[in-house]
Order: sequence, then structure tokens, then C-alpha cells
Amino acid sequence: MNALDLLIPIISLSVGIIPLFFVKRNFYLLILALGAYFVAIFSKQIIQLSFLGFFLTPSLPTYLAYGLQTAILETGFAYLFLHFKKNLPKDISYGFSYGVYLAFFENAILLGILYLPLYINNTFGFPSNLPLDTIALSYLLPHFLDRVSSLIFHTYIGFMSFLAISTKKITYFLLAMPFGMIDSLTAWWDLNHKPISYLEFAIIIFIINIISIFIMLYAKNAQNRV
Repeated sequence: MNALDLLIPIISLSVGIIPLFFVKRNFYLLILALGAYFVAIFSKQIIQLSFLGFFLTPSLPTYLAYGLQTAILETGFAYLFLHFKKNLPKDISYGFSYGVYLAFFENAILLGILYLPLYINNTFGFPSNLPLDTIALSYLLPHFLDRVSSLIFHTYIGFMSFLAISTKKITYFLLAMPFGMIDSLTAWWDLNHKPISYLEFAIIIFIINIISIFIMLYAKNAQNRV
């Protein structure tokens, strides 16, 4: 095992865990996020395995299908699972907590802890004999940007879903859904054998996700003025 290989899951763990210290804690929301995230992921996997040939074919319908899956299932279950709690906290800051919890289960649990044995056993890892600067620019930096993009995305859909439930305004939920279509770009990049570098792609996805931050903050400020 190359010790450098462990930096990938360590980055995932860090991006998943560190934000937990900057949001208000709510155990019930953590459990709801656990259910919402993994039900969505398992549902996506079942659909993809059921139509494997389609989901491995590089085509516009396939790219759109990947995006629609994320937009409908991840955002949808994030919204639906909040209905299991009859009285959500009145403080909308807990919406950020819910979103950060969703990101925690992807980054820290799925891609951090559960993937860690694959890196230890050299199932995944860097090509041998790469210089450190190449590893940093071609793998570590883009992976970090990718995980931060995941953090932003899940925080966004979690917060907007929380806001939709607490204000009884479905508009907030509908504003969250389109950002799931980012996975259409991921499918295009992956199925076409990565036509641009990982770093270039990660920067593009990161910039798109930045837009959601402004929408989220605007929604928060608008609600605070009510």
C-alpha cells in the first residue's frame, strides 16, 4: 500500500466531518439524513443495475437520466424524510445542519470509511512512480474540489428542503431540484472517457455549485425578513 493513496479517503473524511463543528447539532435530523441519503443512493443503484446497458451508453438521454435521478431521488428523499419529524426546529439554521449531515454520509461515511479498505488493499490508488506535484494537481486537488462541491450541493438541497417544509412553500424544494442535474455533466465526463482533465472538470462543477450558495443565502435572508 502506498501511504499517499490514503490521502483520498482522508480528504473525503475531512470534508465530511469538519463542517459538523460549524452547524447546530440535532440528532433526529442526523438520523433523517442517514435514511434520506442511503435510500436515495440504493434507489439509484437499483435503477442503474436494472437498466445497466442504458446507463453505460454515452448518449444525451443517458446523461439526462443520471441528472434526473439525482434531482428527483436525492432531493426528493431529502424532502420526504423531513416529514417524519412532526415539529421541525423553528430556527432555519437547522436546515444547514440537515444539509451538512447529508454531505457527511456521502463524504465521511460512504467515500471515507466504506471506501478506505479499497485503498488499503490497493484496489484504488495512484499510478506508481508519479511525481508529487502531478499527484497533487491531477488527483488530490480535484478530489478536494469534488468533495467540497458535494458538501455545497447536499447542504443546498438539505437547507432548501428544510425551508420548504418549515415554511410550507414548495417553491424552495423546486429550486433545489435543478442542481441535481449537475450529475448529467458527471455522466458525460465519465462515459466519454474523461475528455477534459479531472482538475478542469472539478473546477467547472465547483463553480456551478457556488451559484447555489447565493440562492441559499438569499432564501435565508428573505425568510429572516418575514
